[in-house]
Amino acid sequence: MKGLLFLQSFLYLLSFIISYECPVIRCSDNYSLVDDKQCVYYHKKYNVPYYEINLNKCNNDEICDTSFTEKSNRTCVLRNTQLDQTLGLDTASCSKNRNCYSNICDGGRCKGKDINELCEDSKACKIGNYCTSGNRCQKQKTVNEICSSDLDCENDHGCFTQTKVCTKYFSLVDGSKITSGEKRFCQNYYEYNNYCITPLLNEITNECYGDQNTCNYKYKDINNQTLTMQLQCICNSQLPNRMFCPIISDNDEYKQLVPAIKSWYEDYSVKKHTVLRNYYSYDIKVKVLKFENPILLNADSCYLGKTASSTYLSFKYLSVLLLVLSLFNS
Repeated sequence: MKGLLFLQSFLYLLSFIISYECPVIRCSDNYSLVDDKQCVYYHKKYNVPYYEINLNKCNNDEICDTSFTEKSNRTCVLRNTQLDQTLGLDTASCSKNRNCYSNICDGGRCKGKDINELCEDSKACKIGNYCTSGNRCQKQKTVNEICSSDLDCENDHGCFTQTKVCTKYFSLVDGSKITSGEKRFCQNYYEYNNYCITPLLNEITNECYGDQNTCNYKYKDINNQTLTMQLQCICNSQLPNRMFCPIISDNDEYKQLVPAIKSWYEDYSVKKHTVLRNYYSYDIKVKVLKFENPILLNADSCYLGKTASSTYLSFKYLSVLLLVLSLFNS
């Protein structure tokens, strides 16, 4: 739970940074800097804003108050314990029926609903099933079957908005038309202006110098024609007041990201519950975080580790995270 609060702290911090003022964000165990319940220490060093976060200051019944309205220190406050109560999916350990989404605890394990049994949502169904609009559990659908959401489809497929049929992740070639936020269907996990593309950096270096505010990229459309685009230079959490080009497909770390995620869905996620399809392993979370949020590229291992281990990072959640990060440069 502390990990989840760490990620929430991270999001709130980012949302109140002044544009083009690149901060340093890091873990801190320096108790001499803060009082007993101060979990965020804000200060400036050589005119650079620093945010030092120490969630160890908060007890299990507390959260770090990160509802920032200004650049300031924050302290631990009592949490609403009702927010922490979760139920078990199919095969999760349990002691009573009320511990399970299906309301069935059998032999110390939650038992999900089988095909044609009543359900309120997919969490109540067995692994391999989903809950239909008619509130019945049914077997997850495969490629080209009609769907209404990703949960309806097998875990390495999603519900493609353009066709409303189950479509394999990473299956669409460059130039394919998509709806914003659906890069999970693009073969190279990148979208631009609602198209799948594979952009290549067209600069001598990936650092922005002087009055440079944007970076140039090139890519090919569906007809193999070369086009160009520009992306805003961005901050880096450990290199204050320096700007960089966003990570892109010709970056070595990015080249490792796509096959890692594809392997996750094809070899591991397919065996899990439909609502757990995006619960990446730790090493994949780190790769995804670095790609989606270039500010984290050189983040200290403590900060990056706590953020990556905080919670599952779904495609939609990462899109929100990336949107918040864009406020650095708005």
